[in-house]
Amino acid sequence: MASEGNREAPRAPVLCDVHYRFEQHQDFAVRGAVDLSASGVFLPVEDAHPVGTMVELKLTSRGGARTLRGFGRVARVGRCPDGSPGMGVQFVSFAEQDLELLEGLVADAMEAAAAPAGPGRA
Repeated sequence: MASEGNREAPRAPVLCDVHYRFEQHQDFAVRGAVDLSASGVFLPVEDAHPVGTMVELKLTSRGGARTLRGFGRVARVGRCPDGSPGMGVQFVSFAEQDLELLEGLVADAMEAAAAPAGPGRA
């Protein structure tokens, strides 16, 4: 299991829905991402599969502006910050333009999270 310090890319809290399915399932399940990076996503799930299992993914922004499609591999099974079960999925195969969009989305989210709360900001 990889530790926080061994991750390939910084993670940010990003509001997006992740549709996922494992090879033996016909229908997609949907979860909100706990966090997202340019290299993977952590999902709160009860039905985590073993490390190494391939997963088909569709990531959709909460506004529905864009859907990114590709494949990932379960990289770790663990706990969400609230203690609920989850799994980390490492991206394996996405179109180059989708990865570039993803990197921009994560960078924007990290910038927004780091911005100090000023006058008039909650």
